[in-house]
Amino acid sequence: MNDNIKWTNDATQNVAKWIDRDPAFYNVAVNCQKGRQPYINLRSWMKELGFHKTPDQVSFWDESLDIKQLNFFIKEL
Repeated sequence: MNDNIKWTNDATQNVAKWIDRDPAFYNVAVNCQKGRQPYINLRSWMKELGFHKTPDQVSFWDESLDIKQLNFFIKEL
């Protein structure tokens, strides 16, 4: 993950970190890159797989997450 990215908040950074560094999250994210809302697609897949939070306990539905920033991040993987 590019450490020079200025994340909107810690929750958004935490989700991006786990997407980038965890092989399972990363593979799901890569498969969700197409479309206008890749993070929403990822979140739906994570729910189907039984994941609701990162290992650091940040919810994939946390209201403070910057969805636009996560969409861009996923598209750039």
